Amino acid sequence: MNMIIGGSQFCGDTISLIKAYQRKAKASKSWPAWSPPSDNQSNSITFEEEEAGEIDHPHSDPLVIDLVIKDLEVGRVLIDTGSTINVIFHDTLRRMNVELKEVIPTPKPLTGFSGVTEMTLGSFKLPVMAKEVTKIIDFAVVDYPAIYNVIMGTPWLNAMKVVLSTYHLGIKFPTQNGTVVIWGSHKQSRLYFLAEHKLRKITTTSMEKPKRAKSTQPLAENISQKDDPKSSPKQWL
Repeated sequence: MNMIIGGSQFCGDTISLIKAYQRKAKASKSWPAWSPPSDNQSNSITFEEEEAGEIDHPHSDPLVIDLVIKDLEVGRVLIDTGSTINVIFHDTLRRMNVELKEVIPTPKPLTGFSGVTEMTLGSFKLPVMAKEVTKIIDFAVVDYPAIYNVIMGTPWLNAMKVVLSTYHLGIKFPTQNGTVVIWGSHKQSRLYFLAEHKLRKITTTSMEKPKRAKSTQPLAENISQKDDPKSSPKQWL
């Protein structure tokens, strides 16, 4: 996949430091929900400095949002400008009660940053609603563990005419009623550093001690709900 998860340069690589970094993030409930265009810039979409006031800076946090997919609210949606496809994971489809037999079996190769190529299981079209705009989106279906449910790449971003700011952790796009903004979850995005850290530790231990690989499995199961981004009570998925 065309994304890199390797911790943050703004926090140390220990669980305690990652948790401390996570606690510095503020919730986005108080952020403005709309950004109406001004009279002299009716066609402009901009981000103002004050819109980033609730974000803990500096940061290198991923832009992660919620979307409605197939009439279901889906969290942990990564916005990835480095991905030329939209990706949905097999486990996500399973939890959406979508059978694998419904996937169009047209496997295609995906090449990630390391040059390793993986084959998709096929493709699947799903309605994706962002605020008041709904589009039928073609997803590549992949089957391997990930800390995200969905990756929205440049096909969806361009179709929505999205203007994004990783600095502000938000996306804006035009609608018939003006410019709409969707803010990312700052606190959730920092939880992914911890999830990635624990997953990396488990993977590294499994590679170093293959005979004891089974003993590392409980570590993944014992991640507390407080630390695990999958446990957010506001997200069904």
